[in-house]
Amino acid sequence: MTVEDPSSSSTPGPPRRRRVLWIGGVTVAVLALLVIGLFVVPGPLVRHLAVDYLEARGLDAQGFETLDIDLWNREVTIGPVAVGLTGAPPARLERLQLRFRLSDVLDGRIRFEAIVIRGIDVRVTRAADSALSVNQVPLSTFLPADAPPPEPTDDAADEPWHAGIDTFELRQSRVLFEDAEGRSVAMEIDGLDLAGFHSWAPDQAGDFALTGRVNAMEVRLRGQARPFADRITVTIDEQVAEIRLDRIEKAAGPLGLGEGDGVLTARFQRHVEVFPDGRITMSTDGSVEAEDVRLVHPDAGSLHLDAGLIALKVMLTVAADDTVSVTGELQAGVLRTRFDGGGVGVRLQDASVRLNDVSLTISGDGGLRFAGAPWLGVKGLALEKPVAATVASLRVHSPAASVAVGPDGRLAVEAAPTVSVREARVDGPAAASVEEAAVALESLNVQGGGDGLRIAAAGSADGTGFAVEVAEAGTTPAIAATLGALAARLEATAQVADGAPPQWRTKGEARLGQVGATVAAGEALSVTAEAVRLEEIEADQDLALAARQVVIETLEAEIGDRLWAAPDAGGEPPQDTGPATGDGPTEPAGLPFALDLGRFALEKGAVVRFADASVSPPVSATARIDALEVADLDTGTPDGRTTVNLAATVNEFTKVATGGWVRPFAEAPSFDLTGRIEGLELHPVSPYAARAVGMYLDSGRLTAEAAAKAEQGALAGELDVDVLGLEFKPLPPEDAARLSDTVGMPVETVVGLLEDGEGRIALTIPIAGTVAEPEFNLDDAIGQAVGGALAMLFPPAALVSLVGEVASGGGVTFKPLTFRANGTAVTVEGRSLADNLVHLLEERPRLVVKMCGRTTAEDHAIRLSRLTAQRRAEVMAARQAEAAAGPPGPETAGPAEGGRDAGMAPPPAPWEPNAEERAALDDQARRELAELAGARTIAAKRLLVERHGIDAGRLAECRPVFDAEDQGPPRVEVRL
Repeated sequence: MTVEDPSSSSTPGPPRRRRVLWIGGVTVAVLALLVIGLFVVPGPLVRHLAVDYLEARGLDAQGFETLDIDLWNREVTIGPVAVGLTGAPPARLERLQLRFRLSDVLDGRIRFEAIVIRGIDVRVTRAADSALSVNQVPLSTFLPADAPPPEPTDDAADEPWHAGIDTFELRQSRVLFEDAEGRSVAMEIDGLDLAGFHSWAPDQAGDFALTGRVNAMEVRLRGQARPFADRITVTIDEQVAEIRLDRIEKAAGPLGLGEGDGVLTARFQRHVEVFPDGRITMSTDGSVEAEDVRLVHPDAGSLHLDAGLIALKVMLTVAADDTVSVTGELQAGVLRTRFDGGGVGVRLQDASVRLNDVSLTISGDGGLRFAGAPWLGVKGLALEKPVAATVASLRVHSPAASVAVGPDGRLAVEAAPTVSVREARVDGPAAASVEEAAVALESLNVQGGGDGLRIAAAGSADGTGFAVEVAEAGTTPAIAATLGALAARLEATAQVADGAPPQWRTKGEARLGQVGATVAAGEALSVTAEAVRLEEIEADQDLALAARQVVIETLEAEIGDRLWAAPDAGGEPPQDTGPATGDGPTEPAGLPFALDLGRFALEKGAVVRFADASVSPPVSATARIDALEVADLDTGTPDGRTTVNLAATVNEFTKVATGGWVRPFAEAPSFDLTGRIEGLELHPVSPYAARAVGMYLDSGRLTAEAAAKAEQGALAGELDVDVLGLEFKPLPPEDAARLSDTVGMPVETVVGLLEDGEGRIALTIPIAGTVAEPEFNLDDAIGQAVGGALAMLFPPAALVSLVGEVASGGGVTFKPLTFRANGTAVTVEGRSLADNLVHLLEERPRLVVKMCGRTTAEDHAIRLSRLTAQRRAEVMAARQAEAAAGPPGPETAGPAEGGRDAGMAPPPAPWEPNAEERAALDDQARRELAELAGARTIAAKRLLVERHGIDAGRLAECRPVFDAEDQGPPRVEVRL
C-alpha cells in the first residue's frame, strides 16, 4: 500500500486559480474595449464631432443620429439628414452609403468599393461679389483661412497615395444654382454612375453614365474616361432633348432673340485626348435638330421654322503652341421657314448648307486659313416685301475654296464658285424673270492687304427664258424685253486702293438668242432677233467700250407712230413749224461712254415694218434689209474713217442702197457717201406730202441718186431725182394757190412741162451749205428744167394758152382687171384683160401703166355679211354653253311640250346686232376693205411680173381706194 504526498497533488491551489482568472479577465476586458473602440465608439464619436462642428457655426443639424460606421462590414451609412440655418430651408441628403476596403491601405491605396448617394437637395447661390452660399450658408463658413501652399519636397522615395472607386451611384438628387442677375440652373439627376476609376491603374478606362434634366431639358451621357493616364482620354455619347429658348435664357440670361418657342434636340459622340505635351484633340460627330421654332422680337420681327438640322463631323486639335485646327464636314438645313420684320417678308420651303472637306487653322500668331467645298441649296424662296419675288431653286457651289488671313491682316481667297438659279421672278412696276441661269467661275482670286484689294475672276454665264417688263408711268410707255438664251464667257479684274477710285476691266464674248423688245405693247416699237453675237468685247471703269464685232442675225422690227407721238395726245401730231429760233445751232451732247467698234452688221436678213396711224389715210411700209455693215467706229479717233454700206428693198420692189465713209466724231464732220433709191412708189407717202406741200400724191414713182461729200463740215454734191408717172390732187384752193406761188406757176403746168414723153421728170439738185445747215437749191433746179422745156417745145406767145390746155388734163382709161368679190383672186375676164395688157406692153417697151386697186359696194356687202355671221355664231355658241352649264329651271322639271325631253334647256334666243354693234361691224369691214384694195394692186402687179415676165418698173401703183357707193365690180383699174 502506497501513501500519497499531499504536496505532489496535480490539483492547483486557490491562489493560482485566482491569478489565471485575473489574467483572463484583463484580456477579455482589453478585447472588449478594443471592440468597443473600433466598432462602437466611432459612430457616436463622429456624430458628436459633426454636430458640434455644425452647431459651432450656427447651423441646425438634423438626422445625424442615423450615422452608422460599421468597420466590421467596412461600411458607413447616414441619412436622411438636413443642415441649414434656423428658419431657412436646409440642405438635404436622403441617404449616403459608403463601402471601403482596408486591406489596400497597406499598398498605399484608398479604395472605395461602393458609394451610393440618394436624394441630395441643395441650393447654391452666387452673390454680386462672386461669394458662394449653400442654402443661404456662406461657403466660407466651411473653408479654412488662406494658408501658404505646402513646401515642395525632393524626397523621391515617398510613394504617392492612390485612390479609386469601384462603383459610384447618385440617385434622385437636385442641385439649384442661382446668381445675383437672376440666372438659374436646376440640375435634376435621376442617375449618375461611375465604375472602375482607379488612379493606380491609369490605363484602365472607367465607365460613367448620367441621366437627368437641366432646367427641364433632358440630358443623357454615357462613356468612358482615363483621367489618370499620361494621355487622358474621354469618350462620350450625349443627348440633350427638350431644349427650349426660355430654358436656355433661364441659365444664360436674355439672348436678345425676343419671345420664342420651339424644341431642340442635340445628339453628339465625342472623343477627347489630352497628350502629355499639352496637345488636345477632340472629335465630334452629331447633330442638333429643331422643330416648330418661333421667335418674335419687337424690333427685329418674327421667325418661324418648322424644322431644322445641324450636323457635323469634325476633329478639333489644339497644339502645344496654341495653334487650333478643325477638319471634317458640316451641314445645316431648314424646312418651311418664314420671316417677317424690318420691312422684309420672306418664305422659304427648303434650304441646306454643306461644308465638305473643311480644314480650318488658327495659328498662335493670329493667322487663319480655311479650305473646303461649300454648297448652298435653296428651294421655294419667296420674298413678299419690300418687293414680290420668287425663286424655285438657287444653288451656290465651289468644289474648292480657300481663305487665308495672315498675321499682318493680308487676305487671300481662292475659289471656283458656281451660282445657278431656276424659275426666278421679281414683280412690281419693273418686273423681271428667268427660267434658268448659271454663272460658273473657273477661278476667283482675291488679294487684300494694306495697299488695297485686288480681285480677278474668269468664267462663263448661260441661261434661258429671261424677261424684263417696265410698266407705263406718266409719259414713259411700257417697255418689255425678252432673251431666249444667253451664253457668255468673261474675264474681269478689279482693284481698290485707299484714296484712289476703283479700277476695273472686263473682257469676253457673248451670244444672245431669241432677243425681243417692245415699247408700248408693240404699238410704238417691236423688235426681235434670232441671235446677237458680241465678239472680243471689253469695258473698263472709264466706260470705254470696245468690241471686235457685233452681229445681229434675222432682225425683225415693227415701228409705230406711238414711238414719237406724245402719250395721250389727241388728234394729229403737231405741225412742223420750221427750225427753232435761237442764237445758233445747238451742239449735240457728247456720248457718256467711249466706243470702239470694229464691225457692226445685220446678217441672215432683216425686216423692218413701219406703220403710222396718226395720218389719214394710215401709212405702212416694209423694208427688207439685205445688207448693213458699219466698220471702224471709234469715238477715240475723231479723224478715223467709218465705212457704211446698206442695201435694202422697200415694199418688195423699191431698191435702196448707200455706201461710203464718214468721220462722225470729228469736230467738223467729213464724209463721202453715195446713195440710190430706185422705184419708190409715192402714193404711200401721200399724207406727208399733203402736210409738207399741200397736195395728195395719187401715184408716181421716184428714183433718186445722190453723191455728196463734206470736208471740214462744208457740203458739196448733187442729187439726181427721177419721178415717173406723177399724179396728184391739190388740197383746198388756198393751199394750191400757195404752192403755185412758191414755184411761179400752177403746179399742174410745171409737172406737165417737166414730164417727157414717157411721163418722167428728171431733176439735178445741187447740194451745198454745211452739215449743220444743208442747202438744196430746188428753185433753181425746177426753174432751169421748166425754162428749158418751154423753150424747146413752145414759142413764148403760145405759153398762156398751152398752160390752160395742160391744166385741163386728160388720159386713157383701160377696162379694169376684175376680181372675185371679197378676195384677191382675179376672175377669168380679168386674166383675159391681163393677157391683152401684156401684149400692149410688149409692143410698147417704154409704156408705163398705172394700177389702182379698188374695193366696192359688192365687197362691202359680202364682207359685212360674213363678219355678222361670224359674230352671230360666236354669240350663239356662248349662249348655248351658258345654257348647258346653268341649273335646270322649273319649266324643265317634267316632260316638255312638243316632245322635248325632261330637263333639256330651251334653245337660246336668236341674235341680231343692234345699232351700235352694226356700226362696229361696219367700221371693221371698212378697215379690212381698205387694206384689201392695196392687196389687189399687189396681186395684179405680181400676176404680170411673175406669170408674164413684165418688168416691175413699168407697173406703177396708184393710191388704193375703198368706195362703198361704187356699184362697179371689184377691180384694179389700169390707166396711162
